[in-house]
Amino acid sequence: MGLALVSVLGPLVLDVIHYRVSETVRDQTVGLDLASLALVAPLTLGVAVLALRRHPAAPALALGPAAYAAYMLAQYVLGPEYLRIPGNNERFFLLFLALFVVAGFVGVCAWNMLDVSVLPAIDERVEWQVFGK
Repeated sequence: MGLALVSVLGPLVLDVIHYRVSETVRDQTVGLDLASLALVAPLTLGVAVLALRRHPAAPALALGPAAYAAYMLAQYVLGPEYLRIPGNNERFFLLFLALFVVAGFVGVCAWNMLDVSVLPAIDERVEWQVFGK
């Protein structure tokens, strides 16, 4: 939900955050914000419901949104051209950092909660085709 907040604060909705990026990259940011709001946020809510119900698929499904959020938040900090283009995105650094840490924590927790014992076994034919064994 933090990534949805960043998307709403960005150029797509409220235009409070002005990223120090070129016009082309700004347009890409708008598209990514739209994807975050339309796809990632609803998926994350669904995964949260599954996690609250202790569904075994929740940890695996949480990996995608966590990785996406961590990647996007890193781009919000590392991507801008601070010395060349005007903007104010550095004012939101602590928000970006906090959300990056949360996304990383969720990703690591989800990875550690994966129960590989419930995965189906790979038969010898598939193992040979996939792994060359």
